[in-house]
Amino acid sequence: MHVVLKYNDSLYSVDTIEEHINVIKKKGKVIWGIIKPNENSPGIGRDKIKTINDQIQNGIETKAFFYNQGHIRGIGLISRFWDRDEMRNGQYIEFIPEYYRSDINKCVGGIELREITKIDDDSFERENLYQHDRTERINFGNQVNPMYVFEKEPRSYFSKKGSDIIEDIEVKEDMENTYTTIKEEIINIKDYIRSRGFLYDDKLIENYYLSLKTKPFLILAGISGTGKSKLARLFAEAIGATVGNRCFKLVPVRPDWSDSTDLLGYKDLNGRFHPGVLTTFVKDAMENPQKPYFFVLDEMNLARVEYYFSDVLSIIESRNRIGKSIVTDKLLNRELLDSASYNEYGNIYIPDNLYFIGTVNMDETTFPFSKKVLDRANVIELSDVDLDYAFEDVEEVSPKTLNNDFLRSDFLTLKDCAGYDDIVDETISILKNINDILGYYRFGYRVRDEICFYVIYNSIYGLMDFDDAMDYEILQKILPRINGSSISIKKILIELFKICSGNLENRFEYESDVSEKMFEEISNAKYRKSCEKIAFMTRRYEEDGFTSYWL
Repeated sequence: MHVVLKYNDSLYSVDTIEEHINVIKKKGKVIWGIIKPNENSPGIGRDKIKTINDQIQNGIETKAFFYNQGHIRGIGLISRFWDRDEMRNGQYIEFIPEYYRSDINKCVGGIELREITKIDDDSFERENLYQHDRTERINFGNQVNPMYVFEKEPRSYFSKKGSDIIEDIEVKEDMENTYTTIKEEIINIKDYIRSRGFLYDDKLIENYYLSLKTKPFLILAGISGTGKSKLARLFAEAIGATVGNRCFKLVPVRPDWSDSTDLLGYKDLNGRFHPGVLTTFVKDAMENPQKPYFFVLDEMNLARVEYYFSDVLSIIESRNRIGKSIVTDKLLNRELLDSASYNEYGNIYIPDNLYFIGTVNMDETTFPFSKKVLDRANVIELSDVDLDYAFEDVEEVSPKTLNNDFLRSDFLTLKDCAGYDDIVDETISILKNINDILGYYRFGYRVRDEICFYVIYNSIYGLMDFDDAMDYEILQKILPRINGSSISIKKILIELFKICSGNLENRFEYESDVSEKMFEEISNAKYRKSCEKIAFMTRRYEEDGFTSYWL
């Protein structure tokens, strides 16, 4: 069974099919609302909805034929049939084109589509479609909408087949439905943190969430006492991970760490293996895959990160999807284990419910980061300090217990982002312009992919504007790489400022002091946070002859 959907472009003065195609490009799917004249119009028969949804689940390619002014104008690949109640509760309104969202209460049903193809010549289709359960060709001129039809000669129009789309539907529905609104969960996290007496910058928690969703390793940087460790602890507590239930562990890094033995373990002179603090924590996380686990390395750059953490960073990069789970290479080398410990620890890997957070202070007592570390993390800086304090009554907020679906990554490669082509193309276009001016500090595919993931997650959950998401990623993934004392550094900063300000025609003299002019233009900048950081980096260069992200 297939569906004919009738529509009228003049009703809303838009290209109806093109509007729906645009939503697919941005969101990966669209919902075509079946609108009746008023809210009390008869609904869609539940038997029809069930029949179509059952055949989709059985891998049968199910089509929608879009009919307007005497012709079939396009064909869509159906992934689900929604009833009246599902349409009107507004849960999936982001997948409905904006131009008729105000009429959602007139929808008696909705057709979810993953692909739409326009056609110019419908002569084959008009001859090929028959009324469902009859041998008569359909009468397009009647007032019935939708109409249920079958194809005399089945024809495929799409890049995906019916059987291929089932797994894609299941994965995306898990992603979109497990938490009907991520915003609500994040609001609860923010309220919980506030109820504990801590108040962070607006959008910081959204940024923190998106960073962990993008990659299970992030760095919190800033001067001492700005609440970095507290943020990591309170975020974990807000979703049910505490020291008490062994889902949260904070490990202070010691300056004498020169290898991974404290984290992974070591073999003593008698050949006996002693597991490290991370090894036992990983084992616990593997045994409870539905719970998120947080491993915090406090003041992680008191020792050189590459010395004690490089093995773990490399293993994180080996992430691979098996079914709905993400696995890595084994955490421990066989040579490290004795025969008794091999049975217990020989097959452990970093599971997809384990998240690493590092807190860092950048001063004369700490070590800088290499590109290997910076490439693999979002760097969130907490350096803005407002010493004012207002005593106020804040309602007590209880933590929730969220399962790992809330944070688990959905994308590992750009191939996983099919359906979000427009977002990927726009993001990569911006990144190419930036990379062209970075010279020695150019970034590679890993940074490109992770910035795309971040921006796509933001689009899916509607947490902030596209420009704000790009601003955070430029600030956190690109600017931390830049440091040095040559005049080329200043030139890079100036050209970056032009891109981030949105004013490529801006004139700056490389030989003159330009930081004050930069500060004057921040208020109108496209990417304000990045522009502000670039201005501070430029000022330091002008004052000290050297600059870096870590002011």
